[in-house]
Amino acid sequence: MGSCINLLPVARTWRPCWVMAVANREPAEEACRRAEEFFLTGNIACAHRLARRAQRLCPLLPGVANVLAAYDVHAAAAANPGRPDWYAVLGIDQSSSAAAAVTCDAIKRQFRRRSLLVHPDKNRSAAADGAFKLLRQACDALISDRATHHPNATATAAADAADTAARDWWSDYWARRPDSAAASSRRRAADEERTRPAGEPPMVIYCKRCDRQFVREADEVGVTCRWCRRQVRPPWERSKASSPTKAPPPPKPQLFPCPGQCPRCGARFASMVCAGKWHLQCKACSKFTMVDVQGPDMATCSR
Repeated sequence: MGSCINLLPVARTWRPCWVMAVANREPAEEACRRAEEFFLTGNIACAHRLARRAQRLCPLLPGVANVLAAYDVHAAAAANPGRPDWYAVLGIDQSSSAAAAVTCDAIKRQFRRRSLLVHPDKNRSAAADGAFKLLRQACDALISDRATHHPNATATAAADAADTAARDWWSDYWARRPDSAAASSRRRAADEERTRPAGEPPMVIYCKRCDRQFVREADEVGVTCRWCRRQVRPPWERSKASSPTKAPPPPKPQLFPCPGQCPRCGARFASMVCAGKWHLQCKACSKFTMVDVQGPDMATCSR
């Protein structure tokens, strides 16, 4: 009778998440300790990298989220020394156009949200105090900038969009009806001709956008192009092509007989010279001499 072999299923070993967390706790604590040492020496980049590693090893480690938040603030401020990106310090994404619509209330809410993590009373890291001060500085700077440069950012953007849409509509309208646009311009010119005082010439305005001219009304407030319906700003005249002007030629130096004498034979040089240094040859003895001419009556010769 053959022997019967019982094949028992092999139990698959598995480790619970809490077991892995306990196993990684010591490396995570070591990473946090080294991050503090790097921060105290001024190496913010290494401290930030080690804090992220500690959170990746053991997300449940007490205080690791607070430590990482403090290093996030310092790393964002150190990314652009001298002129920090306050949006990055507060953790506000400024990559999209929606960042321009961030309100003061949203900035304050983000400040309170991050302050709960980095406040020195709730964060034992050496970076907590500096991170909280950076958050306060970023909040004050952004709110002051909003109040100074964008007091009514939303209303201004909506008004600009409506104005642009109206100008585009009128530009398209007159582009489809060139005859009507020309007739309207002629009527306005005729009305201005009747109301203009005698002897006063009509004021012709040139539009740079559509490259056309029209006559301005006498009582018109502002100037709107009759063709593209856009505001026209001075200068209102078509610029004339300016001809390049040549620089006047430098005046020719005044020539006079050389006042120097040959140091060998004493004969006077016969060459015409001006002020400066000359290498002259004597006509009598053929000797070459360097002559420094100061004027018509003064010259020194080198032997």
